[in-house]
Amino acid sequence: MSRRVKTMGARSSRAPLAIASDGTVLVNALSWTTDNDLDAVIDAAKAAGGALFIGVAMRPRQVRQALKALDDAGAEIAGRLP
Repeated sequence: MSRRVKTMGARSSRAPLAIASDGTVLVNALSWTTDNDLDAVIDAAKAAGGALFIGVAMRPRQVRQALKALDDAGAEIAGRLP
């Protein structure tokens, strides 16, 4: 049985780092391989240890909505502080 290779599209981000909302700093696993095989990239990330994060960039409208929600949550928290 042949193995189906999952490849990444040309729009894969080459940004070297990302920061998660929990403060985790993530390194782009694409920097460890020139392979466009998604399984190979995931294997390289697993070999490095640590958490694996797979994400998709939000559209500008989604970013605006998320920032509004964060601003609202921040205002609620600030209103509860002495």
